[in-house]
Amino acid sequence: MRFTLTTMDPGRIVAMSSHHLPEPESEYGYTLRQVKAIVGTELMPEFREHMMMRAHVLDGPDGEVFYPFDVLQFVERTSRRLP
Repeated sequence: MRFTLTTMDPGRIVAMSSHHLPEPESEYGYTLRQVKAIVGTELMPEFREHMMMRAHVLDGPDGEVFYPFDVLQFVERTSRRLP
């Protein structure tokens, strides 16, 4: 999945491809399932490395939940490397 972010408004991220990050499913942020869908399974090891030593939530039925800021930051950093 390719992301090229062009603008950031509070609560909304807009990409050149018109792809919007979905609303987080948890009140705390993005579920693991959502993160896998956003970054793709091939980038999950890199996402895990990005999350090393960062806080995230264990939220009952949702399992791991990642704060929106951290997911956005990873997507932005990853998109800068794309040609």
